[in-house]
Amino acid sequence: MLVFRQTKIKRKLIALIMLTSSVALLVAFAFMIASDYLSFRSRMVRDLRTLAAVVGTNGSSALDFDDEEFATKTLAALAATPNITTAAIYTKDGRVLADYLRDNQSESPPPQPGPERYRFKHGYLTLFHPILRGEERIGSIYLQSTLHEMNVRLMRYGLIGGAIVLGASLIAFLFSSRLQRVISQPVLSLAHTAKVVSERKDYSLRAEKRTDDEIGFLIDRFNEMLVQIEEHEKENAAQRNYWIQRDASGRSAGFGSGEFYSRPQEDQPFRAALARPNQRRARFVQDRSRQNGTLSRDFRYSELAGGH
Repeated sequence: MLVFRQTKIKRKLIALIMLTSSVALLVAFAFMIASDYLSFRSRMVRDLRTLAAVVGTNGSSALDFDDEEFATKTLAALAATPNITTAAIYTKDGRVLADYLRDNQSESPPPQPGPERYRFKHGYLTLFHPILRGEERIGSIYLQSTLHEMNVRLMRYGLIGGAIVLGASLIAFLFSSRLQRVISQPVLSLAHTAKVVSERKDYSLRAEKRTDDEIGFLIDRFNEMLVQIEEHEKENAAQRNYWIQRDASGRSAGFGSGEFYSRPQEDQPFRAALARPNQRRARFVQDRSRQNGTLSRDFRYSELAGGH
């Protein structure tokens, strides 16, 4: 955070624009992935139920005659479906009539049928589905499917999303490098003017106003401050020049410094004119003192009231 505070305003604006656009894009992409993920899960469950219903219908005759060989051949047809790793047909009393394992690493089916539902667990989708003849339940079928297709889909989305965010960040950088000038240039110009005024003590300089927003308002107030300082400096310079000239004139006329400065009637108009800036400053200080005194009294009263 300290590094960010010390960074130039130009780079801050670019970083903020890029961060905002990237976060907005990531959030939108995350919602899209989440929506697709949930939709794909629902589709997997629906497809697995359809497959279980088809296999169960084909194996129903094997349940009628308790034909293990025919049930095994029915399950062997699942070899054409790569995502199915384990399958089993259960009789009405819960006994395994036949099972199917894609390879030696495949997990064996449960010894008894479970509740008729699906589960996502340990990287697999499992499903128990009833085998019906009309309204009568004559057995159950168990299917276990990998989530490889869904994982590949998510990985593909991640790569696409990363490429999109990277490309969008590059475009945002190019645009922000130009658009930030709308804000940074007036501020940098104001800072440059303030630096020059501070170094040269030249209060005749003015900051260039380019916009009518808050920055433009700030520049107007800055220029007004320079005008007031310039007028004050001119009055002080006039006062110094006046007394220097009076002193030089008096000495050239043969007057001593005490004699020359002892003519209040002659100097009264000049002294009054030169005293006006000091009077204004005195009134300003006096007004501020009265205001501060009022605020202090109000604050003390509020403390007393709060204490009661």
